[in-house]
Amino acid sequence: MERAPEGFEQLAGALLEMQQRMQALIAENRQLQEELAALRRGVGIVVVVEGQPFLLATGVTPSAPLRSPF
Repeated sequence: MERAPEGFEQLAGALLEMQQRMQALIAENRQLQEELAALRRGVGIVVVVEGQPFLLATGVTPSAPLRSPF
């Protein structure tokens, strides 16, 4: 049985590495999209007015979608 050329093995290894990196980037993108959506809803944001803190949102999803001012 003939052995595959080294160039093919390097190419296959590089392809596998790129596939793994792409999967990691997809997972990171999904996480960042979720964090961005939470920020747009105001989750975790506190506004302090005259020393009194007010939560913008409690993490509960509103019944109607919010429109972003941006």
